[in-house]
Amino acid sequence: MKTIFLFTMCLVFSAMAWGQEELIQPEFNGKNFEMLTQGKTCTSLNDYLRGCACYPDECIKQRVEGTEVVEFVVTPEGKLTAFYVINSLSPEIDAHVISLLEKTSGMWIPGRINNNVVPMRSEVSIVFKWNEFKELKAADFPEKAKIHFDKGSRQLLVLRKPEKAIKHFNAGIRYLPKDESLLMFRGICRYELGDENGALNDWERMKVLENSRSKFQQYAESLNEFKGYELLSDLVKK
Repeated sequence: MKTIFLFTMCLVFSAMAWGQEELIQPEFNGKNFEMLTQGKTCTSLNDYLRGCACYPDECIKQRVEGTEVVEFVVTPEGKLTAFYVINSLSPEIDAHVISLLEKTSGMWIPGRINNNVVPMRSEVSIVFKWNEFKELKAADFPEKAKIHFDKGSRQLLVLRKPEKAIKHFNAGIRYLPKDESLLMFRGICRYELGDENGALNDWERMKVLENSRSKFQQYAESLNEFKGYELLSDLVKK
């Protein structure tokens, strides 16, 4: 295993309950947790993952890169369960990130709604960037994602080949899993190909993002002839 060339992370939380008024997010409480690889004490989940995350050798050889997204649930006991890979870069990276998160189970202060401890979903996003010169930046991720978006859009809107377009949207989402345009168009492809649940998953993730409505309005005229358009429109406007 080799140390990853670039690592960044962020956490996203959502309550597993309805009608909440005051929400307190779960918090990692691993202040005395010794980092496995360096024998140091970490003060945050970021510290821990930065110190322990590694780039699997096989992924380096294959130049695998992108943004891994893993979802889990923080239980009222502060344990982690129900791991689910939202954006997979490779089986090796999936297993590695989940194994690192599993080691933090029991080290979390659970989330609360109206002062009641509740299970709460969260997700962590980790960037793995391959670069033979070890440049510590992922500035080219948006550019790479745009190339795939443009190719996928042509396949979908001009050539009407969703089975080919979805391959490009999948590739773009590997880099930018929270990009509204990529999620919107991949959802259209999924719906056209009979995967309604997959389309709904993409659109549900898209609609909570800041620019989802404006992105929909930008492309509405181009998408209004596709089967999933009305459903997408209803979801975005809610």
